[in-house]
Amino acid sequence: FAQLSSIFTRESGGYSKGRGHIHSNGGGWVADTAKVADSVYVGKDAMVLGSAVVSGNARIEDHAVVAGSAAVKDNAVISGHAVVDGGGWVYVNNGWVQTSAEISGNAVVTDSAVVTAGCKVSGNAKVCQKAYVSEVVTVKDNAVIKGNSYLYGSGTYSGSVITDGDYSNDLSKNSGIGFGWLDDSGWHNTEYDFLLDSAAVVSNEERVKLLSRAEGILLDSYEVIPVQHPVSFNVINLDEVGGWYSNAFDTHPLKYIYKKSVKSDLPNIVRLEN
Repeated sequence: FAQLSSIFTRESGGYSKGRGHIHSNGGGWVADTAKVADSVYVGKDAMVLGSAVVSGNARIEDHAVVAGSAAVKDNAVISGHAVVDGGGWVYVNNGWVQTSAEISGNAVVTDSAVVTAGCKVSGNAKVCQKAYVSEVVTVKDNAVIKGNSYLYGSGTYSGSVITDGDYSNDLSKNSGIGFGWLDDSGWHNTEYDFLLDSAAVVSNEERVKLLSRAEGILLDSYEVIPVQHPVSFNVINLDEVGGWYSNAFDTHPLKYIYKKSVKSDLPNIVRLEN
């Protein structure tokens, strides 16, 4: 693959490079429709596409992608295989709104996290691992969104709040640690909350024990009475397909899915690429 500026090319990973050029600071790809300041670092495998605007001392590292109507500024960092893809119309609060995403301050979006639509991530907030933040959610201060968290709606996550596991919610939180699905019943238990907080700061083995105790408290309270266990079947070869991750709502946007380079396991076989 030869890197040439101002030409039309394509690259695997779910996004097309399109017409663009190599950024002078870092060697990454910038679409001709995007605006990237000279002070911004764009790594050689990273891309800034669409009408995205990147300014200040922002860094787009590794294989990260910034696309659509997204703004990344100040000292924000997008790294790993993270995607920030802003824009589009979103139905929230009983009406349609046109959106654009913004990552600012010292915020970090990393690993395989995705931030879409009109979400705002600022301050020292961090969105990481396989978290998916959508619609018009705000993440700020020292909030950490991780695990397979799925945030939607118009909620605000601030303070030192942490969401983890398969957390899925459209509410607002400013403290504590959130796991699991919707928690809008108003139920509270001091021991349950303590176990969740403790589970967030211990090793995996101890964490499982604490979460198991917390689950027992929840079930014994009869606050939650499971009457159905939905089953989802997905037949997919993860050795050949990337961008597919398990999440609480079994949501898999096709634009983030891509075909990996397949390596033959047969000895003495040479694969010829077109």
